[in-house]
Amino acid sequence: MAVVRSLKRTLSILAEQPVLFVPLLLLGALQAPSYLANTLDPIVSAAVSLGMTVVYLFVTPFFHGGLIGMANDAAAGDRTSLDRFLTVGRERYLSLLGAYALVYAVATALGVAITIAVFLAFLAYSAAGGGIAVAVGAAIVPLLLIAVYLAVMAAVSFYGHAIVIEDHGAIDGIKRSVAVVRANLAAVVGYLLVALVGGGLVGAAAAAVSLLAFPTATAPDAAPGAVDPTLAAVGVVGIVAATALLGGFLLVFSVVFYRDLVGAGSTEDREGADGRPASGTAWGDDAGTGGAEGDGAAGRSAD
Repeated sequence: MAVVRSLKRTLSILAEQPVLFVPLLLLGALQAPSYLANTLDPIVSAAVSLGMTVVYLFVTPFFHGGLIGMANDAAAGDRTSLDRFLTVGRERYLSLLGAYALVYAVATALGVAITIAVFLAFLAYSAAGGGIAVAVGAAIVPLLLIAVYLAVMAAVSFYGHAIVIEDHGAIDGIKRSVAVVRANLAAVVGYLLVALVGGGLVGAAAAAVSLLAFPTATAPDAAPGAVDPTLAAVGVVGIVAATALLGGFLLVFSVVFYRDLVGAGSTEDREGADGRPASGTAWGDDAGTGGAEGDGAAGRSAD
């Protein structure tokens, strides 16, 4: 299966080219102010968190593009470098920023809709006096919205890969992601399960270290526990390291998996010697995958 093949290839790539972890260490380091802000006044902490959210909104597309470019080189059998990270991040930035902003807006809108639906469901449940039947009926709309959210996020999960690897623009990159996912549903479900487990491990590790290093208040009117500077520093380093290791694995895994789905060959199969298509041809075009609407060709057997 594509998932199993991609997992095996991912491990060998990371072992051969550990430079892939470096940008992720830098990205993880950008999170340090958010964690350290927990030791400050709540208002200051909130302001820092808001500021870092804005920073991440504009920085993430650059890192996303550069990392995919590096991983694509490595998956194609080439040596990659930080120069490649900077070059691809810069060249694809505007397209990735546009797509990222659009996906972020859709995700936020769906998140708000889900929150409102849950609130209204709770009010309906309370007004009806409770009961299993009422609970089931009240939960239908929120559950449907959650299903829509998950389906949309899964469908657009490869827009960055389409933009970087196949040279699509922002809108076409999103369309291409939807086409590839729709044509390879079974394989994508397997991929998403692996990604969810990996993402869950990252989140659990970060949460555990954060709770240990940055004690929170035990009651709404209580002050948070004292923070040990040494423990806090070790905690931040641990979070950054864990994020880089597991994040690097998931990033390379996603690139290898996407290349498998769209039929991107190695450099030995192509004239290009730098991991990119020869003569400006986008990855997958000569593999019969076509453009953003290439549903059928993208759906070659992934098993």
